Amino acid sequence: MAYLYSLYLVLISKLGLMAAESGDETFPNKEEEEEDSSDN
Repeated sequence: MAYLYSLYLVLISKLGLMAAESGDETFPNKEEEEEDSSDN
């Protein structure tokens, strides 16, 4: 259990770092892609 819990914390920390590095730019980019696909 402790091993799985440590992996869980590592994954969360990695996701947090990725989100912090990219900032909010990732979300607008996804929205733009969705809009482009809907326009087509």
